[in-house]
Amino acid sequence: MTLEVANKLTELRKQAGLSQEEVATKLGVSRQAVSKWENGEASPDTENLVALSHLYKTTVDEILCIARETEAEKKKRRVKVDLPFIHVDIDDNDDDDKERVKVDLPFIHVDTTDGDETTIELEGEPDENGVYKKVNIKRKSKWLSFPFPALVTAVYLFVGFQFHLWHPGWILFLSIPLYYWIASCIDKKRLGSFPVAIVIALAYLYFGFFHGWWHPAWILFILIPVFDFFFKPKKGD
Repeated sequence: MTLEVANKLTELRKQAGLSQEEVATKLGVSRQAVSKWENGEASPDTENLVALSHLYKTTVDEILCIARETEAEKKKRRVKVDLPFIHVDIDDNDDDDKERVKVDLPFIHVDTTDGDETTIELEGEPDENGVYKKVNIKRKSKWLSFPFPALVTAVYLFVGFQFHLWHPGWILFLSIPLYYWIASCIDKKRLGSFPVAIVIALAYLYFGFFHGWWHPAWILFILIPVFDFFFKPKKGD
């Protein structure tokens, strides 16, 4: 038995106003046994632990000094987060539907009410002040999380089986990179790298299928390197 548990038994007995002899009588053991428990020389068996918990009006966990997380402590882990800045306010009675953050260091996972997800990973070791120098932030919005390719596949199978439009229905798949470009622009709130090659391919197919201009519409593809040369995004965009 640890000294901490032995001291706990002594403390609980004194709080109950009992002597070692009285405890021994109530439990049906010898006074020497109680003395050994409180000196850390022996440990009470399971039956005596339960009897002691009833006698001292406490729990076996408390006697064995096993910490249990209370509901109040669980509530304290709920914090409010305002991205892109993280501001933590401990709130025991926060029952509104605002942002929630799950803190499980070295990871912080944020679920917001609009469906966005952010994971903040603290990398390396903290300095002497407990400050992490490297932080890796991974953010995934509801737009980028949407399974658009699965939706396109379902639509393609539908028009294929229902209307036998396997061709040119396959053109629907060209909308996938367009969707993710638009979703990225919405997520970052600024224009990103424009998928000019996909747009030109769609334009070429349109002129070919609906106007029969396979030639000279192929000239459109010359615009791809031209666009890339003049509008190549800067590093980090």
